[in-house]
Amino acid sequence: MPNPVDPHRMPASVAHRRPLWIGALLAPWAGPVALTFAAWGHSALVGAPRMGGNEAVEFLAFALALGLPVSYAGMFAFGWPFALWLRRRGMLAAPVLCLAGAAAGAVVLPLGVRALDAHIALAAQAAAGAIAGGGVALAFSLACGIRWRRPALPDRTKSQ
Repeated sequence: MPNPVDPHRMPASVAHRRPLWIGALLAPWAGPVALTFAAWGHSALVGAPRMGGNEAVEFLAFALALGLPVSYAGMFAFGWPFALWLRRRGMLAAPVLCLAGAAAGAVVLPLGVRALDAHIALAAQAAAGAIAGGGVALAFSLACGIRWRRPALPDRTKSQ
């Protein structure tokens, strides 16, 4: 179904099944959850004492209290405008959003940690931010029903 303005762009109705604002409201919750799973996985990989149920709940509560405002700020400052921009250009696809979300998270989380005046290694902040940002972008894509692949574009040589 080509766009009447540009036959090489994908119409918004094909790009996602549900409104983008639904994903923008729901997806930021995935950031703190992704960080909790990352912390649990990290403790298992490095041989640290395994995070039990109580510790995981405490970590999730802490991540929600501190991470949710940062996650919503990142969504409304970067994620949603970027998704709208991609949709306008007919390039909205989940893998693009996930890569951009990981990159934005690697920037936004360290800024949020700086605002809280916490002292954590910058590389660890960027890695955790990339995991959280990718998780938020994945949740956004799933909540909005965004396609994983763009439909094939028509051949430009045939339309000329």
